[in-house]
Amino acid sequence: MKNAFYINCDPDPWIKVAQKLQETKGFKPVYWNGYALMDDSDKIVPKAFPGIIYCEDTNSWRGRFPEEIAKRAETQTIDVDFLRKYASQELQAIKMMDRLDYDLYSFNFQERQRMYRNMVRSWMAAINWLKPEVVIASVMPHHISDYVLYCLCQYYHIPYVFTEHTTFIGRCFVPDTLYSIGNVFSSTFKEELKKSNEDLIKSIPIDIIERYNNLKDNYDKGAPYFMAKEDKTSKKYAHFWGLAWHFIQYFRNKGPHQPLFGKNGMLTHGVIVYYRKDRQWIEESRFSLIKFCYMHITAGKQKKKLKKHYDSLTVKPDYTEPYVLYALHYQPEATSCPGGDVFVDQRLAIDLLLKNLPEEYKVYVKEHPHQFLKQRDGQTSRIKEFYDDLSKNPRIRLIDINEKTYNLIFHSKAVATITGTIGWESMVYKKPVVDFGMSWYESYPGVLRVTDENSLKKLNRFISDYKFDEHALLAYLSAVGKKSYRAYYFHHFMKEELGLTEEECVDILSKAVTDFLDLYEKC
Repeated sequence: MKNAFYINCDPDPWIKVAQKLQETKGFKPVYWNGYALMDDSDKIVPKAFPGIIYCEDTNSWRGRFPEEIAKRAETQTIDVDFLRKYASQELQAIKMMDRLDYDLYSFNFQERQRMYRNMVRSWMAAINWLKPEVVIASVMPHHISDYVLYCLCQYYHIPYVFTEHTTFIGRCFVPDTLYSIGNVFSSTFKEELKKSNEDLIKSIPIDIIERYNNLKDNYDKGAPYFMAKEDKTSKKYAHFWGLAWHFIQYFRNKGPHQPLFGKNGMLTHGVIVYYRKDRQWIEESRFSLIKFCYMHITAGKQKKKLKKHYDSLTVKPDYTEPYVLYALHYQPEATSCPGGDVFVDQRLAIDLLLKNLPEEYKVYVKEHPHQFLKQRDGQTSRIKEFYDDLSKNPRIRLIDINEKTYNLIFHSKAVATITGTIGWESMVYKKPVVDFGMSWYESYPGVLRVTDENSLKKLNRFISDYKFDEHALLAYLSAVGKKSYRAYYFHHFMKEELGLTEEECVDILSKAVTDFLDLYEKC
């Protein structure tokens, strides 16, 4: 048997995936990170795998490890070679902790570094004790705990298998690393190029070709499914009665997370969240319900002020001047941290565009519409000085959030993004795409993947020489259809829409893991 860790995995479908992989590949689950406050996995998982070490996700966020690991971590020393080799990743991990600092002033650098290095000690202790030969995760490691584990797995050459989403509902793939999809689609794409357009259209799965045709037909019809969902939730939170109904659901123990009453109830034990409470270690942070509500009210006011400040700096676009559109990512989120690597600092990406574009080019910067939503943590990752610094550059234009994105894409010379859906939209609308992060479309010929100064030197020619090739786009979509997997793999997202049974989903995800590991062993 080979020991396996399962990270951020829901019981349905991952318990049966783990059981199947134990039978077929000999992977014995010895550690499980789950969402007990949502699905009772702290009871379900140990029943399926007696003796397994279980950790609830909110505890992972706060660096609270199971006692068996915490005791071993007390005497664990850090490998200094790891710290040196992954110094850049340490800074990214510290940036990732923005989520834990709801008001921007409660979690300073020393506290963040302490947390990071304690997590390194804890995961090193877990690895030395449990000796995993594979780590299997439902999603990209973007919480501080699983990100540290990922870095250690890279250091110790332990395969870390995770799924990454595409823009198509439920369709995912397994990338090489956090920073590159590798050759997931490349070889198949070359084969698909040999087909005619008619044959390609027939070979592209219906969910992909429909999304493509909808977007071609109308920008709003092709909008990302998650955008509509967030907008709907935002309207619920926008007024008093919406918030009241939300808390009534908690009173009825119908909330999606922690109940109001009971063993872990908010009234009796406080609200369990990953925020750091002022004058309290992050591991012990817990808020009264009144304090928690107050935090959300003040965070909402902070976002309102930020939006007002951003709006005061925006200008109307001049569609007669040459420009590259840069759509800011919502932060904090996996798409930029760790998906963007060093470009989690989005000003860096914008500065590098300016450096490598002709002098007459402007960069139009449009804020993400969800940065200021009431239910999101946008206030943790923006300060007004971020907008001030951008607006001071005469070649940068901050654009009103309400400006139609389609118009901005249509009139641009190119579109730049870290990993955003706007990259896919721009591909369809015949624009060259500059991609600063790991994304499912990064190996498409109409995309320039930026990783270093050498790739940036290609920027000007890439834009000026670009010619849209629908045949290549159809071939790439066909390759994505053939080499991706369609399943619900995280929080049952779109389970009903996909129409898959649990057994079908288990077979698909087991194959995704096995396919990756078979390739890993050959390399």
